Amino acid sequence: MTVEYDPTRGTFYTTLCLKNTVISEVISKFEFYMLIFCHIAVRQSHKLGYFSPGDFHLDLPMGLTGVTGSLMTFFVVFYNGNVFSRYNKFYQLTKNLNENTVCVVMMLTRDIADQRLKRKLVKMILCSCFLFFFERTPSEDAEHGNISSEEWDELVKMGLLDKEQLRRIQHHCKELGKDSMPSLVLLHWSMKLYSLDGLRNHELEKAYWEVRRMQDDVVEMLELPMPWQYFHIMNMMMMLNLLLWGYSFALEESQFATLVFVSITAIFLGIRELSVALADPFGDDAADFPLSEWMSQLYVRVLWLCEDDWAASEMMVGVENKPLHSVPKGHSCIDLLTDLHNVDRAKYEDGEPVRLVSSNSDTGGTGGPGPKPKRPKPPGKVAPAQDGSGDYSQIPSGNEAEGVTDYEFAAAD
Repeated sequence: MTVEYDPTRGTFYTTLCLKNTVISEVISKFEFYMLIFCHIAVRQSHKLGYFSPGDFHLDLPMGLTGVTGSLMTFFVVFYNGNVFSRYNKFYQLTKNLNENTVCVVMMLTRDIADQRLKRKLVKMILCSCFLFFFERTPSEDAEHGNISSEEWDELVKMGLLDKEQLRRIQHHCKELGKDSMPSLVLLHWSMKLYSLDGLRNHELEKAYWEVRRMQDDVVEMLELPMPWQYFHIMNMMMMLNLLLWGYSFALEESQFATLVFVSITAIFLGIRELSVALADPFGDDAADFPLSEWMSQLYVRVLWLCEDDWAASEMMVGVENKPLHSVPKGHSCIDLLTDLHNVDRAKYEDGEPVRLVSSNSDTGGTGGPGPKPKRPKPPGKVAPAQDGSGDYSQIPSGNEAEGVTDYEFAAAD
């Protein structure tokens, strides 16, 4: 699942955090230690006089490895770039799948008055989403398609599948084998059921097909990984170049040669491990999507939408016919950084180096230093404001707008 981290931490602190990183994966691989062993063996043999490359014309200056190093860098960067682009596409499709599922549920709850039918349809589309991701993970005991008995039992316990649905869909999986599509079957049944009374909603059907299109796009991308021939030659180029670098660094006199070679080896092998992990984000690696969390989020949202009992006829009870509030010229209508500005206000009240500058000062509202630093007491409910893009005036609300001076934060000198 995705690892949360704080990007504001310093470089040194981030470098020392090895948990859930590719470096921890690299140091557990055989090839890493094999390369280090070969490098140290050549280096010690050379230092102890057992091996003299000059006697056999086997010197390897670093300049001769420039071509292979450039080729390796190109292959690795190109592969990693394509895999990361694919990873972002997977993310977009998965999140859009959830969003389109919510849209389908919203239309169903709006257009279908029968609570029993509405709940049945919602359960079927939720079950389709869960089955789709169950299909993405390999199952050793998958007698019915690529879905294990534990996964079927989980859907039944959640009440998303009844006994008849389970029997028919398992029969479908057993009959078609690897060509079965249980997630599509649930969508198919759901569309047949909603139109049982003759209802035809083209927007709803379009939303249904958007859900299926997202599922199909994910499957098609998984079925077309980076070609094996490219992956093979990239690995061959990487192993060849790291062996040459290990030999060349071993003949260097500097004591830092080994440290540099170990660092380079860990970095390039780490990029390779990262690329492999990003190629299929539907698993339990550190870089994989938190699917269980996303599906739980989808479930609770759909549950609320399905059980919302506030009828449209009740929404206008007691509603007053008032226009939108007007906004004075040159002011913003809302402060979307209210919480951050509350922190700034608390710092000001605690006497920290934050000063207030009148919006009518010589700074012209640009946040630059005025003619004279000021620390006036903020009157009433004035909301001082500053964000990363510069200072601006914050509009007082309601009747307090008249007669109140606007203030804004400016950086302390």
